[in-house]
Amino acid sequence: MTSLSLSRLVALLCVAVGTTTTCTQVVAQVSPSQVSGSQLAADEVADVNSSNRVGDDGQAISVRRPSFEVSRDRIPQSPVARPDLSRDQLFEQLAVESASYDRLGKLVRRVSQLVKPSVIHIEAHKTETKGGHQESYDEAGSGIVIRTGNETWVLTNRHVILGAKPAEILLRTSDGRDFHPTRILDDPNTDVAVMKVNIENLPPARMGNSSTTQIGDFVVAIGSPFGLSHSVTFGILSAKGRRDLSLGEQRIELQDFFQTDAAINPGNSGGPLLNLRGEVVALNTAIASSSGGSEGIGFAIPINMAMT
Repeated sequence: MTSLSLSRLVALLCVAVGTTTTCTQVVAQVSPSQVSGSQLAADEVADVNSSNRVGDDGQAISVRRPSFEVSRDRIPQSPVARPDLSRDQLFEQLAVESASYDRLGKLVRRVSQLVKPSVIHIEAHKTETKGGHQESYDEAGSGIVIRTGNETWVLTNRHVILGAKPAEILLRTSDGRDFHPTRILDDPNTDVAVMKVNIENLPPARMGNSSTTQIGDFVVAIGSPFGLSHSVTFGILSAKGRRDLSLGEQRIELQDFFQTDAAINPGNSGGPLLNLRGEVVALNTAIASSSGGSEGIGFAIPINMAMT
């Protein structure tokens, strides 16, 4: 048998012809690329197994099968990026991709900070007679500071203060000042009310144009959900022109509601729905809910209708 060299493989090809088996030596050239880029050394061609076969002439034929097990420490390893370097690169990519969202978040922050002083927290103490008994409770809501001439008013929903006298309505600013309204005007057809106040240094909210507000626009809601004053939520305008809504015991004749997925809960009523310029585009009024809390369907009165 011919011994194995470093770059050649030797095998025996046995062909049976009639009753005679002819064994031909086949020499195959092996290029370095056919052995995974590594060179075979003499000591790496090991574990040569031999098996004996018997031909038709009764002679034993020895077939040698070389093993190609190569020591792993001799195989060049491909470079692998350090895990910490890879994570750093991923964080850098994340920072670049999130830059636009950071700008949006900063804009929402600026809107809320600018408008909060113009939002009023409302607590109305109400008394109802049920079954011959009187029941008292407090209802929370929100309002917006507006200016008419030299007078300051708070715009809100009628249902927030319905049944309460001016002395039973507590108004609180974002900096913690408490006061009561001196006069109340309301419109049951639109569920809008205004309360006159005699207090200084109340910055009025800036009014937008609800007619130019489009579906898909980003909006910010500020109010007192469940009594948690001056809470901020964020969403989009989902729809316009919602009508024929059943709003509990109230019957609002003039309906042209905006719909939003910004979280609105009991206590948000009367608070502003803002565009990203900080302008009031609607007055948060109601929700569609099976649980009593926000389910992503809130309704707001367009500010053009509320101010008419």
